[in-house]
Amino acid sequence: MKVIWTKESLETLDLIYEYISKDSTNPAEKVISQIINAANLNIKNFPHIGRTGRIFGTREYVISEYPYVIIYAVKKNNIYIIRVMHSSMKYP
Repeated sequence: MKVIWTKESLETLDLIYEYISKDSTNPAEKVISQIINAANLNIKNFPHIGRTGRIFGTREYVISEYPYVIIYAVKKNNIYIIRVMHSSMKYP
């Protein structure tokens, strides 16, 4: 399986990094690294690990160490990371 990050998901990672790095860059780098590793390791190796998504055809992987959820879709041999969102955000 190949992990493909959408433009929106990469923009969200940038926003998360900017927000956290206002205080310090080390924690921001750690959070972003954890999110990327969750997608590139956990989801890639176990594509159905996340719960069924609230939008048809998606799945949601909760990152237990941080309050973020990776929203993704599995299509053929690809995993599309659609969005990364803070768990307190209103889901569309």
